[in-house]
Amino acid sequence: MCDGIDGVVRDDAPAAMPSNGNQYAGLVSRVASLIVDVAVLTVAGLVISVLPTVAWQQVIGRSPGWLGTSCGIVAAVFPWVYFTGAWWLTGQTLGGLLLGTAVRRTNGRRVLLIQAALRALIGLAIPPLWLIGLVAVLWDGRRRAWHDVVFRTVVRRVTGPVRHSTIVPVSAESAAAAAPESPAPAAPSVPGFLAGLDERAGEEHERDESLKQPQGIIAPERDGP
Repeated sequence: MCDGIDGVVRDDAPAAMPSNGNQYAGLVSRVASLIVDVAVLTVAGLVISVLPTVAWQQVIGRSPGWLGTSCGIVAAVFPWVYFTGAWWLTGQTLGGLLLGTAVRRTNGRRVLLIQAALRALIGLAIPPLWLIGLVAVLWDGRRRAWHDVVFRTVVRRVTGPVRHSTIVPVSAESAAAAAPESPAPAAPSVPGFLAGLDERAGEEHERDESLKQPQGIIAPERDGP
């Protein structure tokens, strides 16, 4: 897909935003997305904290203490990694993907890593403040919660998987070099050229021979003796 003459846009174009002007996610969509994420993280936390210990006990025997401690630490850190990675990479957690919402900066671009990390850290460290701040969505012009105002983010509606566009500059010389060249007319081959000369020489020889042959003289007929 071309962007004018001076650049091309890669295939990773962003998902289309709704055209009806209602491009920001409302309170219901955001709460539903959060519920989905909480359910996913609850199941993932149980699997991370319990499954390795149970598997160790079934295969080897009594599980060591360090295994349970390590699993507990990973389970505690996993929600922060989950939200940070999802918001930074695509702007969508599993809940956002299901509800069609994505976190963006106020200018519409992808969230920076530091923004995603701090946004997730504050939300997980102070859940009540996070939930209370969602009420601001009801009267804010861009439906921003308190944490959106602090971290300069918005939650947009999207109509498909989020992908990021990158414009690659292309100079006129590069575009001309990349354009397919028209095939040059094929030069006559040496055997074909020689065959043409032989045919022409044969025609001239036949013409010369016909001129060398004597021409018969036809005598006029007489009417009588």
